[in-house]
Amino acid sequence: MEMYPPPRENLFVPTAEQLAREQELRRFNRLYIYLPLGLLALVAVLIVGALLVGVFSPGIMGTEEFISALADIIIILWIMPMLVLMALASIGFIAMAVNRRQQRKLLPADSPLLQHSRVQWFLWRVQSTLGRAEAQVDLAAEKMTDPLIRNHGRIAEVEAWAEIVTRPFRKDDESDGE
Repeated sequence: MEMYPPPRENLFVPTAEQLAREQELRRFNRLYIYLPLGLLALVAVLIVGALLVGVFSPGIMGTEEFISALADIIIILWIMPMLVLMALASIGFIAMAVNRRQQRKLLPADSPLLQHSRVQWFLWRVQSTLGRAEAQVDLAAEKMTDPLIRNHGRIAEVEAWAEIVTRPFRKDDESDGE
């Protein structure tokens, strides 16, 4: 009986270029991501530590002003990134509008996009979709109500026939309603 060798694991061996890119990525992350975040964290810890020292050392003159100043610095440092984030939305909208305006210039002269805005095209599509949905609802409502109306008509006809048939057998005072 012949023995087969055990299957070898097919290990992926990265190329030298891939290893170099990984080293470059690690260097970039250390220099431009981890270092600034570490410095910001250190500054935040120092400010909070100074605030705690100022709060828990009431014998020092000007403690209230010190605490107020540190609180102001903390608020300012918190507001600055928020201002940048809020500005990004406005800058992005303006950039998108400028880009669309430039893209419209590249369209052929007979393009319908030049005569109508994208918002108008979108609203027209919404209107046509809603029109199709309304037509389907009307059709379904008609299919659902027609049998009900016919059945109610039959029931009313049977009730009227029963009223006519049973009228001679009733007392006169009940039929008059007096």
